[in-house]
Amino acid sequence: MTPVFPEQRLSVLTIGVKDRNALTRFYVEVLGFHLMPTPGVSFFNLSGVVLGLWEADKLARDSGQPLTPSQEGFKGFALAYNARSEAEVDAIFARLAAHPEAQITMTPHKAFWGGYMGYFADPEGNAWEVAYNPLWPMGADGRLFPPSQERTQGEHNLALAQRQLDAYNAQDIEAHCACFAPDVVVANIGEEPNLMGIAAYRARYEGLFAQYKFNRAEVLTRTAIGDKVVDHERVWRSPEAEPFEVLAIYTFRDGLIARVDFVR
Repeated sequence: MTPVFPEQRLSVLTIGVKDRNALTRFYVEVLGFHLMPTPGVSFFNLSGVVLGLWEADKLARDSGQPLTPSQEGFKGFALAYNARSEAEVDAIFARLAAHPEAQITMTPHKAFWGGYMGYFADPEGNAWEVAYNPLWPMGADGRLFPPSQERTQGEHNLALAQRQLDAYNAQDIEAHCACFAPDVVVANIGEEPNLMGIAAYRARYEGLFAQYKFNRAEVLTRTAIGDKVVDHERVWRSPEAEPFEVLAIYTFRDGLIARVDFVR
């Protein structure tokens, strides 16, 4: 049987609300979303999926369904913002705490499925999850790559290469090391390995982050070939120092980075 939808995607999610103007102010002023210039409905373009706020009676009429009494408490759905690290989850909740109109319903904690998450509710009680999910790599644009048979090895590798770089730039050692295999190997191209194992890897980069507080890298070009991702990177150690360039060749195994070879 032919599927009804020709593509697997969600384009717009519209929430029926009581006070659209007040809730729009919350989403703009507290959450930092940018309002699209559309009269009558508040739309926000969230990296490809559009979130809408519309008066509940108008949304019900538009859908051809009767408007039922508003449900108190949990409404049967939750929106989610996926963060790039546990530290980012904590930072978001620290900022939310300064806004009494945002009700924190579940403080950040380790989740049973291996991630880190918490919940808050907007002023009308709509639930928002903020989570770091190490099992779902995230691209530079915020797009998630959940495990699936349809996802290519190249897509996964590219997303994981970006995730480790984001953690590197944030100096988040936990999120960064989570991208690498327990027996990770690091070498300069054509030379014997100079680092073996995640314990040694962690020690090296903890030291690097401690020594260079400004340390960051940007990708100039990135290519996925087979089980490898090749990054041409520009690296800064401090605002005053001249940046240098390096090729980083990441080799992947079982969904993690198993080897890094540098061309300096």
